[in-house]
Amino acid sequence: MSMDERSVVAEVRRVTLRELRLWVREGWVQPAQGDTGPMFDEVDVARVRLLCDLRKDMALTTDALPVVLTLIDRLHETRRD
Repeated sequence: MSMDERSVVAEVRRVTLRELRLWVREGWVQPAQGDTGPMFDEVDVARVRLLCDLRKDMALTTDALPVVLTLIDRLHETRRD
């Protein structure tokens, strides 16, 4: 399943198109590039949901997000290994 930006915003109602584009620009979500722009898979959409939780529910600042995301990514890598 691949989704474009607008489909992700429709699916994850807690994110705006502006936020989604910022998160992609920051590298916090890394969708594949399709002919018409970024294409998001299920893992990307899960990451968007996680970012919504961190930003909106837990009120993490923009400065803290990269640190927390790095720690979460390392934890997932360790669990895979």
